[in-house]
Amino acid sequence: MFDRERLIWILDVLLSRGLIHEGQKKDVLNRGDDRARHIMLDKRAELRRLLGKRRVTYKVSRDRGGRLVPLPQPDDRR
Repeated sequence: MFDRERLIWILDVLLSRGLIHEGQKKDVLNRGDDRARHIMLDKRAELRRLLGKRRVTYKVSRDRGGRLVPLPQPDDRR
């Protein structure tokens, strides 16, 4: 999995070589942001299903592979 900085570097290389244009670079970056948002929403919905319908709080951390992973936190309002 790529981190954002590496992705931007790769897109800049492709752009400098004329293999893509600026609009394509922006499109790739926007799609990545949108995909990340959807993944987080899906993970939150999954946690809510597992923990019941109550509100779920969590921190986001990186796993050993560098991927972002939501970590459920205990509900402090009990």
